Amino acid sequence: MEYEILSHVSETGIRAYGTSLNNAFANAARAMFSIITKVEKVETKQKKEIKLISSSPKELLVDFLNELLFYYETESMLFSDFKVRIESSTLVAEAKGEKYRPEKHPIKTQIKATTYYNLKVNSNEDNWVQVFFDV
Repeated sequence: MEYEILSHVSETGIRAYGTSLNNAFANAARAMFSIITKVEKVETKQKKEIKLISSSPKELLVDFLNELLFYYETESMLFSDFKVRIESSTLVAEAKGEKYRPEKHPIKTQIKATTYYNLKVNSNEDNWVQVFFDV
């Protein structure tokens, strides 16, 4: 299982798993877009390079997902494929997707922002992250 959807009052969240923390972050991004639309319909026609520096893995996760939401809001980009590399306090990622088209990409839920509510990053034996979104 790559991820699961969680719900809490006015927020929707995800818990994403991976063979590494890099993979868990990538699965978290895919899970977020699966909340927004039918992610399997998003083709990998365009790519965005993302580089972020933050003080902790939790901050990196929130910043990464909010950066993807920024591209969605400002450029109408939907993403379905992610490659993530985390080294110390730096995240470098490649997100692939395409522009939103209403006839192809039905919007299921609008996500306003990534929150710090119940935010978790586990990089010990098993790698998983948990994050909730303001919807």
